[in-house]
Amino acid sequence: MCFPRESLAIQEVILRAMAKRITRRHVVHRGRCVTPGIYSVVRNPSYLGLLVNALGWGLAFRSAIGVLLAILNVLPLVARIRSEETLLESQFGSQYEAYRARTSRLPLACINLKGLIFK
Repeated sequence: MCFPRESLAIQEVILRAMAKRITRRHVVHRGRCVTPGIYSVVRNPSYLGLLVNALGWGLAFRSAIGVLLAILNVLPLVARIRSEETLLESQFGSQYEAYRARTSRLPLACINLKGLIFK
């Protein structure tokens, strides 16, 4: 199980790597689809780090409300992810479709709701 400290470290690594490519709305990377490293496993590592961090804090403080709020974060994040995926699909076409087929949106398949959220 990851705890808040580890998830913050993961987020820090991701944000440093992406610092020059993050806009307020979407990630931009000079016209190519970035797939190596952590992106070869999960398409949205920073959102995963956010969820793990929020869940970790809720569990660390034994707060049912904290855990519930962490779980409720999934819905707006999935909406943003879908928006980003639409943009990436229009920008990279079949290259992004192939990438999407071999990676997971968020690697939490054990609680996947018929592929609606995590695939």
